[in-house]
Amino acid sequence: MRTKKERIRNEDELEFLWTEFTSLFYEVDNETYTLQLKSELKNAIVSLKPSYRDIIIAVDFEGYTYKEITEETGIPSGTLMSRRHRAIAILSKQIEINKEH
Repeated sequence: MRTKKERIRNEDELEFLWTEFTSLFYEVDNETYTLQLKSELKNAIVSLKPSYRDIIIAVDFEGYTYKEITEETGIPSGTLMSRRHRAIAILSKQIEINKEH
């Protein structure tokens, strides 16, 4: 995504975003997630089909709104929301499979 907004993140902010996103999938008593859990989630995101992966990265890590993405790509907001919802469902399923092994 290319817009006029500055989207550069420092390492601390990026680590915080990974921790926040990881908390969606792992139930841990504290907010400390192991490198292994984050790695599993990163691998699961990489394995998503591009349209799902792109929406997760744009919304959850780069901070774009659905409206901004719609304006840039022409894809309706509802479609983007559906893709993100499906992507999160796929990630949740993948994480559950990994937990069982």
